[in-house]
Amino acid sequence: MAPTASSEDRTITIDQEFRKTRTILLRLVVLVVVSVFYRQLLFLAFDPTVAEASSVPARILEYLLLGETIVTAIQAVGIVMVVALLVTPSATTYLSPSGSIT
Repeated sequence: MAPTASSEDRTITIDQEFRKTRTILLRLVVLVVVSVFYRQLLFLAFDPTVAEASSVPARILEYLLLGETIVTAIQAVGIVMVVALLVTPSATTYLSPSGSIT
């Protein structure tokens, strides 16, 4: 008689499939956003001031990419590491004697 999978084993398998599907969907969303806004992102990467003056929605694109990066990073490395990566640069600047790192 063949061994049957317990309900706990099936739950783990379903959870793994859900995570895999979610990761693939997030990768597709990032790919679509980068494909659609490639020229604007390239312009923004090289000269943000001129990009904003040329009516490129710079803030919206920055926040969109930041949000996608944070969501993907949380899945990859965990919430503690992402919070540390977001807080450390500003905390270092705040705690430096002159207020800016030189």
